[in-house]
Amino acid sequence: MKLRHNYYPSTLWFLLAIFSANAHASFDLDPSCGNLNNNYLGKPTDYRTAPTEQRNLVERRHFNVEHAQIQKGRSTFKHGENSGSLMGGFDYTLRVFPNHHLALQDIDRLGLMLKSEKPLNASYTLECYYKRAVAFVPDDAVVRLLYGLYLNRRGKTQEALEQLRFADENSPDDTNVQYNLGLAYFQLKEYEKAREYAKRAYDRGFPLPGLKNMLIKAGKWD
Repeated sequence: MKLRHNYYPSTLWFLLAIFSANAHASFDLDPSCGNLNNNYLGKPTDYRTAPTEQRNLVERRHFNVEHAQIQKGRSTFKHGENSGSLMGGFDYTLRVFPNHHLALQDIDRLGLMLKSEKPLNASYTLECYYKRAVAFVPDDAVVRLLYGLYLNRRGKTQEALEQLRFADENSPDDTNVQYNLGLAYFQLKEYEKAREYAKRAYDRGFPLPGLKNMLIKAGKWD
């Protein structure tokens, strides 16, 4: 199978030059999830602070098309070469930018679509990509939210709470975090906490009524 993610010497040297200025120090990481410095460009870069030129250079070749395909849903690819091409792009993007938020969202969706925790051309299990992001930028609250959502969708609600709590502590006005914390607590039948976080989210204008309806049905809203 031939993927479109080819690496040309002239591009590689140019990338090395601009990425080296933004390299992070190494962090401890589960050995099963590889080394953070194992991408084609040396050390990874924090996506939040990466220059626009640097982002565009990677995303044009390895992310934009793949992201668009994921947004269209399952009908646009099959389990095989097409899905492998998608994962190849996300893998490259996440080795350069471990905390690329949209790429982390997309691998979650891809895994659910394919019912696979290691799609074709993934260098690691899907959870490893989240662990790598946390190890690289432990202060990124969005990464913690996305990791929490990933865990909760796979039935690991107690583990998800740890990530969601961190996200809430570091981004206390984020209604997405509050809503999803409420959902997690509801799933654990901790209804008082579920209601607390639901009301925090709704008081700040969160639009989805699902959690409120669940609490009403359970007789736990008021």
